[in-house]
Amino acid sequence: MTNSEYQIELSSEGDVIDDESSSLESIFWVVWIIVPIFAVVACVILLRKKPNSQSMSSGQHSHTINTAQVQSNVIPCFSCRQPITSMMQGCPSCGARYHTTCRVETCLNCGVSSSTFVNVE
Repeated sequence: MTNSEYQIELSSEGDVIDDESSSLESIFWVVWIIVPIFAVVACVILLRKKPNSQSMSSGQHSHTINTAQVQSNVIPCFSCRQPITSMMQGCPSCGARYHTTCRVETCLNCGVSSSTFVNVE
């Protein structure tokens, strides 16, 4: 069977397929594949930026706490309300503290006589 030829006759029903279907197919790919990929990438970028802003705000927050702790370590005089940075006297009853230069007869906080005050460094 050399040099044999076959002839087949085909017929089809329906509309002619043209380039419009290929454009619809590309729109389908854009909507269902590429758009979700861009959405995932955008979410990843936002999540990476978010910890940086939190760390900055937590850094600022810790700075505020440190400042508050430094300020809370300063003991104010119960008489003049100024910070005590040197020798002081303390009420043994309630713990109120006074400058040694502020002469009070009784504790302004609890009323105990100043003769019971203790010198504190």
